[in-house]
Amino acid sequence: MSLTIFLMSVFIFSIIVILINIILIRKNRDKSDLTRLSGGLLVFISSGILLIFRDTASRTFGLANDIIFESIGFSFKEIGLFLLALIVVFAIFNAVRR
Repeated sequence: MSLTIFLMSVFIFSIIVILINIILIRKNRDKSDLTRLSGGLLVFISSGILLIFRDTASRTFGLANDIIFESIGFSFKEIGLFLLALIVVFAIFNAVRR
């Protein structure tokens, strides 16, 4: 269930990013807005495909999570939290250095 909620939130977020970038492109005509728009479209399409196959993706995610947990002792959620904490620590160090 949590994977479906995550995919739906990414799907909605990508729609918001696409709409914001369309507004910015109409306003500024900047090339960086086009790259952000293509990134938003890529996320939109990939999350849409994963939402279509959400039952298969949930089972595959659960199986991969079990294999990873047996191999290294951490689940995907714990690894994601560690990576998020590492990114936050690096961001704080960069902010303090500037």
